Amino acid sequence: MQDLTIENINNFKNNYLKDKNNKIIENGIKNIGIENFCLDRDIVNKTSRLFNIELTHKKIYNQKDSYLCWIYTGISLIEDNIAENLNVEECNLSANYLSFLDKLEKSNTLYNKIIENKDFDLEEFKKIKFQIGVTEGGYFEYFKNLINKYGIVPNDVMPEVKSTSKSWNLIVLYNEKVKKDIFKLIELKKANKTIEEQYMQKEKMLEENYNILAKCLGDLPNNFNYEYKDKEGNIKQIKNITPLEFKEKYLSINLDNMISIGSIKMFNKEFNKVYKKNNIENVYNKDVEFLNLPITRLKELAIKQLQNKIPIYIYCSMKKMRNFELSIMDSKLYNFKEVFNIEPLTKEEALSTYDIGTDHAMLITGVHLEANKPIRWKVIDSYGTENHTDGTYVMNDNYFEDFVLCTIIDKSFLTNEEIKNYEQEPIIFDENDPF
Repeated sequence: MQDLTIENINNFKNNYLKDKNNKIIENGIKNIGIENFCLDRDIVNKTSRLFNIELTHKKIYNQKDSYLCWIYTGISLIEDNIAENLNVEECNLSANYLSFLDKLEKSNTLYNKIIENKDFDLEEFKKIKFQIGVTEGGYFEYFKNLINKYGIVPNDVMPEVKSTSKSWNLIVLYNEKVKKDIFKLIELKKANKTIEEQYMQKEKMLEENYNILAKCLGDLPNNFNYEYKDKEGNIKQIKNITPLEFKEKYLSINLDNMISIGSIKMFNKEFNKVYKKNNIENVYNKDVEFLNLPITRLKELAIKQLQNKIPIYIYCSMKKMRNFELSIMDSKLYNFKEVFNIEPLTKEEALSTYDIGTDHAMLITGVHLEANKPIRWKVIDSYGTENHTDGTYVMNDNYFEDFVLCTIIDKSFLTNEEIKNYEQEPIIFDENDPF
């Protein structure tokens, strides 16, 4: 073992000062920051916002200070389809409705795991997210589960409120309640209460949870009336319809045909295998899994889906190489390597060291092809239009290559072999692994 010494540091300093460019760079970064100093203007200037395959998409949502990108991307995926079936220009859908149900379902899943595990204790609970409890984040599968079970409502029926878009206080409060319930359930198990008695207590806890959510997000609608103006300017009315009936009547996309196709190239994952993430369901016993394929295949499937006028729900890592204000995503957008002499991680290295993960969901609605190869992609974000250019990013293809980890693809575009692979018994992997 060798300690870092003051002599070492003095040598580092002397060597640093020998190169006068270091001080020039230091002053520049101190004045305008790392990203502004390292921004490659040539890439900015060369990035076009034109696409030769582009879907019409009008509604741009704003998740604000929430972690609901997975819900907003989901309703962006289905909004145009519902609008078309209603014969309206756009149909603003309620994220608040789904957010309420997601939290209630996640608490129910935690309670069920405790009750159904005979030898449950706090060590066991560490495996099912003791530290974070009910999270607000999610996956396409969460969205699909909620839509299939509960339907959807227009935003006018259950509009966003303060706790939808600025949700931290509610999440903290709700988690404290749920974690307190966990100790109560453990005590019931220690007292040898029957399964039936534990389920009775669980139902009481869920009713208490409902009351908290209703006070913060608004009460759930059993049925509703909806008045709107169609494309011809006619006022229409839908009366006494349930959220599930609304979904069944006006959503013609079959979400069950849409599956996760990942490209997770890392030390413990293989291509052409199906992986299931452990202990992360929202609706109980509804798993999150993906077929792992090379990134080139994800691009081919995404292009085919766009050519068939279906947008692509994606998960990607957004920690690096994107500029929010310029609305550009490019793997070489910043000259970090040249300025700091840092060799970037490969995608496999970044995944294997947990440096990147699926931290954001967005929607691809366009691509520009040259000689049948993708050059750039049009991506709809869920942070409104104030900072983005019309609420969209241009994602140059190298960013797709390096930072897109999963796409949601209609099974009809897969080969027979890929469908066969998808039907394999899934390999369970740790919830902390990237996906």
